[in-house]
Formats: sequence, C-alpha cells, structure tokens
Amino acid sequence: LVVGLLALAASVAIAAANAMLCDQYAKLSRVAGTGPTDPYSQEARLHEGSLCMEPSSCSPAVLVRGIMTPATLDAIYARAGIAMPGNLWVCFQSPGGNHSLAGAGPLPDNVKTCVADVVDQDGKRRAGLCSSACSWIWLAGRDRAMFGANSVGFHRPYLYDAPACTPGNIFQGAVSIAMGFVRDRYEPAYGEHERSARHTLRSRGLSRGPTEVYELRRDEALTLALVTHAMPSLAVFRMAQGANQAVAVR
Repeated sequence: LVVGLLALAASVAIAAANAMLCDQYAKLSRVAGTGPTDPYSQEARLHEGSLCMEPSSCSPAVLVRGIMTPATLDAIYARAGIAMPGNLWVCFQSPGGNHSLAGAGPLPDNVKTCVADVVDQDGKRRAGLCSSACSWIWLAGRDRAMFGANSVGFHRPYLYDAPACTPGNIFQGAVSIAMGFVRDRYEPAYGEHERSARHTLRSRGLSRGPTEVYELRRDEALTLALVTHAMPSLAVFRMAQGANQAVAVR
C-alpha cells in the first residue's frame, strides 16, 4: 500500500511538473509562431462595440478576440459590473484558451453571450469564432445567441500538441473531463435542463478527437433550448471607434 501511494504521488508530481513545462512551451510557441497581424492567436482583448439587429437596433456589447485565460473571465466580470443594471452582450472571436475555463460557472445575470459576424473599424466583415474553452464561456451566459451561419465548437479536453506534453495532456485532460461532468451534475446555479444540455455537449465533444471539433449549430441549439426562437438570426457586432481594453496577460 505504501509503495502504491508513493508511486501515485510520484506520478502526480511528474504530471504536474510536465504540465507546467508544457504551459511555458505553449506561451513561447505563441510568441514565436504568431505575428502581430494575427489577433486570434494573441492574448485575448476586450473590444467595445454594439450588437446590431439589422438594420438599426443596437445594444451595448464587447467582443472577446484572441486566446482566453482566467484573466479574460475576470475582465468580462469587471465589464459586466460597469454595465449594471443594464444588459451587456459578450461576443467572441476566440479559438479557445486555458483548459480551466471549461469549468466556469454562470456569468453575471446581466451578461448575454453570442457568436456573430464582426464588422471591424475598417468596415470589413469577418465571421465569429468560438471553440474549445470559449464554447463553455458562451454556454455560461444567462442568455445565448448564435447569429447567421456561425457555430460553437466543442471537443475533447486537451492541452498542447507537443509530443513532450502528452503526459500532461492525459493527466489534466482526465481531471478536466471528470470535474466537468461533476459540475454539470451538481452545479446548483444550473437547472436540470441546463445540466442535461451541458452533459450532452460534453459527450458530443468526447466523440471527437482532441484536434477535431463538434460544431453546435443554431438548429440544434434551438432543439436543446440553449438559444431562443424569438431572437432574430441576423445580427452583427460593430466595432466601436476608439481604444480597446486590454486583458491582463498571466
């Protein structure tokens, strides 16, 4: 028994050390492998703007663009506090981020989440993007929307693609899966229907490989009652002129 416990403790210590090394590897890879013109691969920033139901009805909104971290979630909470008591739309152009975000609880009561096409300050229109860790932040909104042809991507938890990081993938991926299902079952802030929908989406994500994505589209989201029939399907996020709020880099 003692030998078994020591072996388990050693395995956990090795996996934890490996995960920390992989985290540093990922940071260095992002710095070395991405250029300043690729905002989706940079640390996330919050951009002020409006969500406009065409042709002219607009509501205050922010866009989260880039790789998300716990600091991104803190920034969303802070921005929601500024908007109180009014509602705030939070839209996304994010391929994902830190695996811990998959366990995020419900966002503040006044936060609505969306994936919509984005009209930049230069007038160019680009598709929304919300996959991996971002999908769970979208799901944490008190109200959710999916506009146009945009979708939300779920996949099996993993950390990094580097071969040296495989032990960290297995260890932390397993922990992430287990904690996700426990939270889905016992999180008191979620009703029974909400917990069931989250369980379904985790299961669908597990059916995909770690580099493949299960795309939740609007028709299925309506079936799961994750978005509302009353919400128009055509809307765009329009970037405001002026400064953007930077999210702290961990």
